[in-house]
Amino acid sequence: AFDKALFHSKIEDDMLSTRDHFWGYARFAFMHRCSQAMDTFYGTGMAYCYKNVLRKIYRDKDAYQLAMERHLEPFIPEVIWGSSILGIVVKQEECLSKSGETDGSSISTIKTSLMGPVAGFGDSINYMVFWTLLKMTFYPLAAAGSFLGMLTPIILHPVLELVGWLAYKAGYNGGAQAIVGFLKSSVKNKIMQGASVMGCFLLGVICFFNVSVRLAVPYVQEALDAAIPKILSFLAVCGFYI
Repeated sequence: AFDKALFHSKIEDDMLSTRDHFWGYARFAFMHRCSQAMDTFYGTGMAYCYKNVLRKIYRDKDAYQLAMERHLEPFIPEVIWGSSILGIVVKQEECLSKSGETDGSSISTIKTSLMGPVAGFGDSINYMVFWTLLKMTFYPLAAAGSFLGMLTPIILHPVLELVGWLAYKAGYNGGAQAIVGFLKSSVKNKIMQGASVMGCFLLGVICFFNVSVRLAVPYVQEALDAAIPKILSFLAVCGFYI
C-alpha cells in the first residue's frame, strides 16, 4: 500500500536543507532541457541542475567528479512524476557519501529501471488526460474570444510543478518502494478512473456544440430535435469512437 504521509514528511537532514532540495528540484523542473542531446537526453540537464546538491553531499573532489559523471548518463523520464526518481537518487547519493564507498552503479541502475514505468504513467496522466481536459475546457472559450481561454497553461503548469515537488518528497522519503507502491495502489487507479469519467463528460459537451449531423427531411429532423436534441450528432461520434 502507498503511504500518503510520504508527501508531508520532512526531507531536511545534516547534509541538505529543505531549501537545497527545493532549489535542486526547481532547477530541474525549469532547466532539464538546458542541454538536451539525443545520446543522453536529460542527462546533461540532470547533472547541471543537481551540481550544487552533489557538491554539498560530496566534499571530496574525486567523489564529486564521479557523481557528476554518473548523472551525465542517459536519463529519459517524464519530468513531473519522474521527480520521484530524483528524490530516490539524492537519498542514495547521501547514503553513498556517508558510507565512504565509491561504487555508485546501484544509483544508475535505479534511474534506468524506474524511468520507463514512471514515464509511462506520467505521460499518460499529464499530457493525455490533464492537458487534454484543460484544452477541451478552455479552447472553446478562446475560440469564442474569451480571455479565459488563456488559462490552460496558467492552471496546468503550477499544478504539475506542485505534483512534481510532492513526488520528489515521496521518492526521497520512501525510496523505490514508494514508486512501486503508488503504481500498484488504488490512488493511481482512482486518478485514472476520475479523469476518464471527466474526459467522457467533456467530450460529450464538445460534441454537442461542435458536431452537427442533420437529416435532409426537415420534419423528421424537427421531430428528433424535439425528442432528443443532437441525437444524430451523438450517434455519429459514438460510431467513430467505437
